[in-house]
Amino acid sequence: LETCLPLTRLLRVTTMGRLAQRIDFHLSHMGSTILTCALGFTFAVHLACCTWALLGLLTWHADETWLEVYWPETKDFSAWDLYVACAYWAVVTLTSVGYGE
Repeated sequence: LETCLPLTRLLRVTTMGRLAQRIDFHLSHMGSTILTCALGFTFAVHLACCTWALLGLLTWHADETWLEVYWPETKDFSAWDLYVACAYWAVVTLTSVGYGE
């Protein structure tokens, strides 16, 4: 049951639509479009960031993960450092054309 409780937070996403409708009443069309895009991008970055961090943590005992390449000397890193590194990866991945390969 405790593992299902964080999933209930996803239900809050449905209230974002109602919130956007209330804000839309006070904003112009351009303002509400910019706000909706910014919130959508922020949610996409957060989702990609958490997925990338989870992938690195779940495959920790593999031959070589991105966490071992990024932090080769230690396995002791804070959750904030991991989130910032993943957020950087997510923003670069979502906003760039490619990695230059």
